Amino acid sequence: ISLCKPAMGYSFAAGTTDGPGMFDFKQGNCLLILSISFPYLWQTQIIEVQILRLGQLAIIAVPAEFTYTLKAGGFPADTLSVIAGLSNDYGDYVATYEEYQIQRYEGASTIFGRRTLDGYIQNFKILAENMATGVPSEPGPNPPNLLSKQLSFLPPVIFDRPPLGKHFGDVLVDCQKTYENTSFERSYFGSHSNSSVNVTFVSANPRNSIGQTSKTFLTVEMLKNEGRWEVMATDANWETKFEWRITSMLLGESSATITWDIPSYMAPGTYVIKHFGYSKSLFGKSLSGTITPFSGRSSTFNVLASRA
Repeated sequence: ISLCKPAMGYSFAAGTTDGPGMFDFKQGNCLLILSISFPYLWQTQIIEVQILRLGQLAIIAVPAEFTYTLKAGGFPADTLSVIAGLSNDYGDYVATYEEYQIQRYEGASTIFGRRTLDGYIQNFKILAENMATGVPSEPGPNPPNLLSKQLSFLPPVIFDRPPLGKHFGDVLVDCQKTYENTSFERSYFGSHSNSSVNVTFVSANPRNSIGQTSKTFLTVEMLKNEGRWEVMATDANWETKFEWRITSMLLGESSATITWDIPSYMAPGTYVIKHFGYSKSLFGKSLSGTITPFSGRSSTFNVLASRA
């Protein structure tokens, strides 16, 4: 099956009954909008598809939502298939042949034409049969690297500066000395506790170091035997919250408040909260300033067992 070059249907801009579009776009219009090419093509030319197998579990990595049975491709009858949508790439919608003719939102957003679904099925069938028989699959062409052509409209960080007489990482609002570990409930909507530790630090723009976002801006640490501190929570835990605020745009001053809702399973003991970040000076070795790491720590505090 050969598919057409990617293009959006005119009526995709009409939206859906959930959320109508603007202006005079109408559902069912069969005009096509060709891919805009500035600063690069707005629609992907190469779509990546993938199948991962863990025993009898097959994970079908797709850039859209549709189904295909791997059992027809030679996999065992007890194979479980899971669709992992929007993996590796984004290829808009994949509507059926019939939906494409109607040219409502989903059909108009199917970019490779009326046979798009058949094209995906064809490729997943090849991958499934190759995996089932142990035959290596052809890797296909690589998508182009467009990082050098991307445009950013996010203004850069100009500089950071601590308040007069302060340093980055200094504590502005410290914790209490003791906290009683009371009831704690965790849910998808956040954590709820009657015991919350709050510490505010002199901080700097979190965008100064992209690498820090893959680490952590905070740690909650517990004092163990022999004076060793062990990390008990980071900014990836449900019970922690990191809030950065600009306190003076003109002076480049900002603060970070770290909140820790103490979980009920946390053992009594001595704890400390630490903050990590990077500051940017207005002048330095380069015209863009100098990026400097900093850290801060709260006073130690004790978590007591609940008396309830």
